[in-house]
Amino acid sequence: MNPTEQVTDEVLQSVCNIIAKTEEIAKTEEIGKSEEAFIAVLRKCALRLRGERDWLRVRARACNGSGPEESRDWGISANAMAEYALGGEFPGKGEYPADAYDLAACQRCRDGAPKHLQAKMDEVLAAYRLDEAKRRQREKDNAAREVPK
Repeated sequence: MNPTEQVTDEVLQSVCNIIAKTEEIAKTEEIGKSEEAFIAVLRKCALRLRGERDWLRVRARACNGSGPEESRDWGISANAMAEYALGGEFPGKGEYPADAYDLAACQRCRDGAPKHLQAKMDEVLAAYRLDEAKRRQREKDNAAREVPK
């Protein structure tokens, strides 16, 4: 099953029900001044989950089709970056962008992601950009070494 299909509206409703139950418990236990802050954090978490679920649904649909290269926001490197932002491992070198088109897809993926995931994606993009700059410099150095016949 696709991971985006696992987070259904029913699951999110369950999370909301848990939050409502937590509110009831907090009131009966008289947690005090921290009750409102605790509930606000739980609500924020539920909103983040919904945002992630919606974003993943859109990405899942886009990955199944094909379209112009300039609008692509998925691929091995973009998907690895998204996975890292959602709690996965930092992408390995084999998942780095192969070229500028892949790097641009990663940037579009980051730009379309929920705001709270973008900071983690920025970490990966920085590594990707550094790797791309090194690759371009190697190509430039190799071209300079070639002697015309």
